[in-house]
Amino acid sequence: MADAGTVGRLRLAAELLLLRRLPPLARVAVLVVVGAACGVLGAWSLTVQHHYASQAGGGRLAALLAHGSSVATAWEGWAAALFFLAALLRLRRGAPEPPAGRTPVEELTLGQLRAGLVREYTIVRAGLVIISIVSLVDAARAARYVVAAVSGDRLARSSLAATLIEAAGLLLATVVLALWAATFRQQLDRIGAL
Repeated sequence: MADAGTVGRLRLAAELLLLRRLPPLARVAVLVVVGAACGVLGAWSLTVQHHYASQAGGGRLAALLAHGSSVATAWEGWAAALFFLAALLRLRRGAPEPPAGRTPVEELTLGQLRAGLVREYTIVRAGLVIISIVSLVDAARAARYVVAAVSGDRLARSSLAATLIEAAGLLLATVVLALWAATFRQQLDRIGAL
């Protein structure tokens, strides 16, 4: 039987991934379907790279797909992780800042401030879902490239290091953003916005 801490973490994860309103069985089904789809897309990416690598020309996008991961693509996840980490450290050092908007903060009521913070929390959770899906696809892609490289696929081997670095950066960015969202949720709870 799961303890209270585990149940609390599962509820928080369901909330952060916008699955809280679904029954537990539907949550599991959504996660299995999304996970399987991410795995298929990640594995398919090597086929796409082989396709474009065998063709001449095709423009910049075709060239990017033909070369796979490189220095040009491996840095984005790491940069996002650094930005999210800076935001997390700033959030942990103080209270949440007033929500962004056109109306000056001085003119907002307490209810409007709380509603604005909840909107920001919802937007961050939607962003977390998106980056989670992207990082799962890239992790599946990295796993497929490892298997292909070990099996002797020269194309997979040529971009394996950059693929692994890219996937690790995206996974780290996902974890840091999830920590930021969980910390922000605690602060919203403390001020009575949730």
